Amino acid sequence: MGRCDKSARIAKAVAAIESGRFKNYTAAADFFEYDPTSASKRIRGVTCSRKEANSLYRQYLTSTQEQVLIKQINTLTNKGMPPTSPIIKNLAEEIRGRGVGKN
Repeated sequence: MGRCDKSARIAKAVAAIESGRFKNYTAAADFFEYDPTSASKRIRGVTCSRKEANSLYRQYLTSTQEQVLIKQINTLTNKGMPPTSPIIKNLAEEIRGRGVGKN
């Protein structure tokens, strides 16, 4: 079992618990085959998925900020002004500095 598989199962369990499909963490853990404390911690905000953690702590921009940057690049490209690398760098620094899309 890989991390992605475990994270996906926990995400499905969290969604099932939040939708009311399961009344408690243990029932969801038995069904999705994971440790019951994992979903509890995820729901309470004590932990997050590896993808979310990488977005918050390892990347220059969060995933949301990346989406804002992509939208700006696409807008410029659609106007016939595809941005150069320095322009993209400046846009990224501006987005990060403004806190656009902070999670």
